[in-house]
Amino acid sequence: MGHAPGRQLRRQILVASVLVFLFGSALAQELGSGETTPTLPRDEESSYDEPMYDGFPPAPPPDSPDSSPVAQLSSFPFCVCDDYRCGVNPYRLKYASRTPSATEVVLTFRIFKVPGGYTQTTCYKALQFNVGKIELSMAMTCQNMIRGVKLNGKQRTYYFDTEFPLGKLRITALNMNEAAIDGATLELQMSTRGCNTFETIGQGDGTLKYSMMESSNHRCCPICIETMSPPPPAPS
Repeated sequence: MGHAPGRQLRRQILVASVLVFLFGSALAQELGSGETTPTLPRDEESSYDEPMYDGFPPAPPPDSPDSSPVAQLSSFPFCVCDDYRCGVNPYRLKYASRTPSATEVVLTFRIFKVPGGYTQTTCYKALQFNVGKIELSMAMTCQNMIRGVKLNGKQRTYYFDTEFPLGKLRITALNMNEAAIDGATLELQMSTRGCNTFETIGQGDGTLKYSMMESSNHRCCPICIETMSPPPPAPS
């Protein structure tokens, strides 16, 4: 009975030694591999005021709980990316008009390059070189109301995802550089039966959340919000 504390102490020392050995081996292997995980710069232009971009709050810092893969997959655009800040997107999507006809209602948007932003970041430069796809956060009820999507008058491939908490329209295979996408016209051809106004395609609050991505690799997923401009004042 008197030797029990000694045996317990030796056992604790042995366990601690094994843990130190395993940790040291793993660390040596990682350092010896010479491989590092690439990360994108999060703020290379501190003079750019983040809250200015369309009123959308800045993405959480990398070490915050909201930046975990689980948190990122629970909100639009429902994918894990390196940078979500709207400021790394050189372009903005602006609502232009609604044109009804007997067979469809066309919601027209224009895409413009805007000044400012995080121009020296990897994502900003990547999107200048190529916009691979555009994603819109849409009401789930819009799934069967889309008749087609045109960009600069040309029909484009699109998908409507329903496996997320909110609907998502993906317009893919764009591969457009800055010269091609600046000033482009995006047309959503909607059913006459519903989901055919700016207010109803989004989440019902008069805003439309969207993202422009450089490719399907999802490194850059800047999230921006378009708000419908108020109507002009009535003539006095």
